[in-house]
Amino acid sequence: MQKELIEAGADILLVPAVGTVPGFTEEALIDIVQFAHEHETLVLSAIGTSQEGSSKEVIEQIAIRNKICGVDIQHIGRRWLWRFS
Repeated sequence: MQKELIEAGADILLVPAVGTVPGFTEEALIDIVQFAHEHETLVLSAIGTSQEGSSKEVIEQIAIRNKICGVDIQHIGRRWLWRFS
């Protein structure tokens, strides 16, 4: 699927953040990131499930795990922001 999206002109691939979708592993994310980067495409991982209401520490760990995998951009749903405003 990534190949088709990139060939269609995608500049960024949106993927779930590791730790937010059951079965989506760090290994799978690394494969996607490597393929995307080989084709000069960015990867954005999203925390858009129930984890967005988790503690600051949980959110930080999810973000760090995804950054280690090579993700370029981290999105988080807005539900989380009320905790720190």
